[in-house]
Amino acid sequence: MPRPAGRLDATVFGTDFFSYLAQHPELSADFHAAMSQAVSGAATALPYAFDFGRFGTVTDVGGGSGTLLAGVLDAHPGLTGTVLDTTEGLAEAPKTLERHGLHGRCSLSSTPAPR
Repeated sequence: MPRPAGRLDATVFGTDFFSYLAQHPELSADFHAAMSQAVSGAATALPYAFDFGRFGTVTDVGGGSGTLLAGVLDAHPGLTGTVLDTTEGLAEAPKTLERHGLHGRCSLSSTPAPR
């Protein structure tokens, strides 16, 4: 059977994935919570597996709650960082930054969802 042309998310959801999430806040919250949980182990290990200290600033593209970048900044006090994600994706990031005491070292930047 031939595969349909185009993006699978548009075929399944009738729109791109992030637009679908924006239309379904409960699913969006679940998706972003799952992404945060999935990255929690990496947030503990990655900061020591790579020499982030040689940089002045690190940007986590699609960083959601900021969990991964918080781990990196905790391990490298000389760094600053930016979490870049959609507005919905960043919903929990201020709490993460507060919990880690990173408000002065980490900024948040939102971008429209990809189309």
